[in-house]
Amino acid sequence: MGELRAALPLGITALGLAPSVAYLMSVLGNLIPVAFIWWLFPRVVTYAENHSPRLEHLINTHLHKLSIKHKDRFQKYGALALLLFVAIPLPGSGVWTGSVLAILFNLDRARAVKAVVVGVLVAGLVVLLITEGALLALV
Repeated sequence: MGELRAALPLGITALGLAPSVAYLMSVLGNLIPVAFIWWLFPRVVTYAENHSPRLEHLINTHLHKLSIKHKDRFQKYGALALLLFVAIPLPGSGVWTGSVLAILFNLDRARAVKAVVVGVLVAGLVVLLITEGALLALV
């Protein structure tokens, strides 16, 4: 299944999967890209810096400056911030963006991957509760 925020509700409502099965499949499917991102993204950035002056300029002026500007705060709250960023089921947050941010801010890989995994588990739980109407009952 694809993106957790869409796959989980679709798995339950359209495919008729049990909530536990839809949750497990959605979480696992959402975590698959993490390994590829951690392996591929640094190589793509390095390749772009070495082979395209325009991309090198873009990377140096935007990505590196961004990482330098926010490095202290991100190092202080990095794993927790990353976990919360991935856990909040909003467009633009999630595994892909969270993994790229962890790489840009040079977070410890083991801590960052743990934060991403826990964030996905929490996001899946939130989406599951919304899909099942449990959060609406609390309001």
